[in-house]
Amino acid sequence: MRLNVENISDKDRLKLEIKNKMKPIEANVVGCFWKNINLYFDYSDMTRHTFKNQVWQFYFDIGKKLANKNIKEIDDVAIKTLLKDSKKSLEKYVEFGEYNTIEKLEFFVTVDNAESYIGELKKWSALYDIIDKVYLDDVNDLNQFSDLNSNELYDFVMAHINNIFINSDDGIESFEIQDGLDEVIDEADKGVNVGMPIPSKILSSEIGGVIDGQIILFGGLSGTGKTTITIQLLLAACFEEEEPLVVMLNEQDEKLWKRELLTYIINNKLVQNDEKMFAKKRWRTGGFTEEERSLLNQAKEYLQEKMKNNKIILIHFKSYSRKQAERVIRKYSSLGVKKFILDTFKLSSDRNDNEQTWLSLQEDVRKFDDLVKPSNLNVNLWMTLQLQKGSVLKRYLTGDNIGLGKNVLDTASVTILMRRVRNDEYAGEKNEIKVIQPIGGSLKSGKPIELNPNKKYVILFLEKNRNGESQSYQIVAEQDLSHLVYKEVGITDIPFDT
Repeated sequence: MRLNVENISDKDRLKLEIKNKMKPIEANVVGCFWKNINLYFDYSDMTRHTFKNQVWQFYFDIGKKLANKNIKEIDDVAIKTLLKDSKKSLEKYVEFGEYNTIEKLEFFVTVDNAESYIGELKKWSALYDIIDKVYLDDVNDLNQFSDLNSNELYDFVMAHINNIFINSDDGIESFEIQDGLDEVIDEADKGVNVGMPIPSKILSSEIGGVIDGQIILFGGLSGTGKTTITIQLLLAACFEEEEPLVVMLNEQDEKLWKRELLTYIINNKLVQNDEKMFAKKRWRTGGFTEEERSLLNQAKEYLQEKMKNNKIILIHFKSYSRKQAERVIRKYSSLGVKKFILDTFKLSSDRNDNEQTWLSLQEDVRKFDDLVKPSNLNVNLWMTLQLQKGSVLKRYLTGDNIGLGKNVLDTASVTILMRRVRNDEYAGEKNEIKVIQPIGGSLKSGKPIELNPNKKYVILFLEKNRNGESQSYQIVAEQDLSHLVYKEVGITDIPFDT
């Protein structure tokens, strides 16, 4: 390591040479990002500090701001609209050649090479930072080394270099464990680890609500109401709390979710009389009565009023791809969205055909977990998934009922499995289940509840729960699929299958 104390210009010359080397690389990266604006979300760790030339710092920043404003394609009009209130930025835009500078680039760059361009850019950027931060500028800087021995000097220099490379790597940050402990304690005291409550009191209390930075897996058999219960719990909670939400769909279309939410509003917010409830099947049969039409219009107005201060976005995948889902999460998290639903999690269309099914599913959940964790985007992802068909024979559901992909549970923070209460589990039947309504927060004692044989119920199995208990008891809830009404009844203890 050369310590330059005499010829200061050597350092500046080296930095200038590296900046000149970086110019075409920076141009290629910016050209790719502007040609495909989604790259801003794919490489959300990229910042202006990676660039060392002012022109490309400027253009990178402009593109990022436009991407965050949900602009689909960058053009001169969009740029001037963005810069109209900043005279200094507009002058820079003109000075740097306006949109013509980018148009020339877009003709030559190949977006498929973006990863290679970015890798090269990070390499030269790291070398620039080494010269800038590790070389000494002045003879006076030698004073700080007066009391160091050779080993301590080595540690000093290597600490600087390691810090440069650690922070130039994707998604890696380093912390001293003893630092910031007051902040950790103060944050916990304010209740920052409490998630958004959902309309299922026992379940919400046990899992701590919907906590950012976690994945919640919700599994059930086909046709048992996974989507419906997701609407009843998470969509309804975001709607009531006016919490932004993005719903990614790959099976049901967006019109179904709109119909479901309007039905939910009518039966849970507008109508108190069971006889006047609006049944989901009326969407299919049509021919609304005057009263039904009035209720639907009231629900529409109720929904529109709620959305004045909030956003619930529905994204429909024609062909589900994990990479597309990641891009959606990156994009909308940059716009402030913290809650996401993926309905339904399954094999990605862009998977490696040579990879085993279970390994593909496991790897996809791992990548989702890396994306949403607190150290990255810090958002919550609720994913529904289908249990294997043989699960219909089981009374007690476990991760094994997911089939070959059961290892997807390893990275999820919470896993909830659901089945319907069977006819022989009602009062007086062969396999009657005992349900109690907990009193005073105790789960060991409570008021006995008899299930109504004229109603339908579901059992929720907390298979995994990093935020509280799991596998200790099961939650029983009334679920009216026809009217989208969910009412938690109590808890039970289902015996393991023999």
